[in-house]
Amino acid sequence: MSNLETHLEEVKQKRQRVTDLKNSIEEQEKQLPYLQEEYRDAVANDSDNVDDLFHEMETLESKLKADKHKLDTLKEVTEDHLRKSAMQVLDSFHEVKPNFEQRGKEIKDKYYETLKRHKEEMDSINKEIVEINNKYIDEAVRYESLIDDHAIKRVIKRKHPHATGMRPDLDKEHRKEVEKAEKEGRLINHKVYNRIKRAAEGNDHVVSLQGGMMYE
Repeated sequence: MSNLETHLEEVKQKRQRVTDLKNSIEEQEKQLPYLQEEYRDAVANDSDNVDDLFHEMETLESKLKADKHKLDTLKEVTEDHLRKSAMQVLDSFHEVKPNFEQRGKEIKDKYYETLKRHKEEMDSINKEIVEINNKYIDEAVRYESLIDDHAIKRVIKRKHPHATGMRPDLDKEHRKEVEKAEKEGRLINHKVYNRIKRAAEGNDHVVSLQGGMMYE
């Protein structure tokens, strides 16, 4: 088992001890009222087992008090120990990577072998990626032309739920333009506007391969 797995198993076991003691205390707390009631009835009826019930009740109360104190202490020492153990495990992280490096090398070699073997196919796929991205840009440019042809404006609304006006930092001239556009039904959400502009400028791709080959 690795240091981490050993630690996690220890966490499970030690916290189970805390849980078991907590459950035991809860059971005792449930039992005590019944025992107290039984003792009161015995006293009222002058039963022969009054003393036995008293000692049993006294023993349970004493154990309950001791177990509660033990629980507090156990929680404290357990978490303190587990925290120190966790620190040791964290300090050993430098030992983790070597366990994966051999398999990583095998995968890397396999990748480059596959890349070499299927380079022609990969080139074709990359060209398809560029083609679909360019088609998307062309389509976005068509949408962008609508914005220009119809003098569409964007408006940035306040984020506050009770505020519906435009941002106060917009200059007066721009505010007038926006207000006029709003009256004429030429306003679109700024997120839609920005998405179209970004796509038309080629800053948004249908397909993007991180670290992969792409032809322009």
